[in-house]
Amino acid sequence: MPPYAYTAKSLLQTVTIDTATINKYAILDSGATSNFLVTKAPATDIKQVQQGLRVKLPNGDTVKSSHKCSLLLPLPQACKQGHIIPGLEGFSLISVVTLCNAGCEVLFTAISCTITHKGKVILRGRKCTKTGLWLLPLDQTTPTNEVAANVNSQDAEYAANIITTMPKAELAKYLHQSFCSPPKVTFLKAIDNKHLSSIPGLTHDLIHKYIPPSTATDKDHMR
Repeated sequence: MPPYAYTAKSLLQTVTIDTATINKYAILDSGATSNFLVTKAPATDIKQVQQGLRVKLPNGDTVKSSHKCSLLLPLPQACKQGHIIPGLEGFSLISVVTLCNAGCEVLFTAISCTITHKGKVILRGRKCTKTGLWLLPLDQTTPTNEVAANVNSQDAEYAANIITTMPKAELAKYLHQSFCSPPKVTFLKAIDNKHLSSIPGLTHDLIHKYIPPSTATDKDHMR
């Protein structure tokens, strides 16, 4: 198995990290006041600083940044700056505070997280199987093969097996009954007027060709 690999569990939007790939990821951290990177993390516009930023670690130690940089992530400019911290061990940290202050929204679920800006999804993170924390790949510009696998996994749907579960006639009947069995002409008019465009599988052709006669419709219109 290569250093970067998806397991069966990762198909449920999790990711497994080892020592060969740990520097390529960052933890989404709501307790970090800025973006802090380990020395080997991918970044651009790296510039040495004379007066480094002093950062207090959870154990009480204070470390100092050595360089400023820009993240290789499709983020608003206001939250792209990072600080390289030589004393930082393990993962880099992406600040949720910085993201939100720049107008982003961060949504966490049990196995993934989504970052949006102005209503558009700009980044997706995965929950790490080892740490239980949400991670972001730090290089999302021109991906290497390893990171490309991660990008493809985020942007593409995966199905190990697909079977047909409902014939068209049954689907038409089910959808018709879900809307309280309206007359066929009324149902078709609502579809054509785009009132039901958010319903998966509900089309004019489906109802026109496959909807069966409905006793419920007749009873509803009895005088």
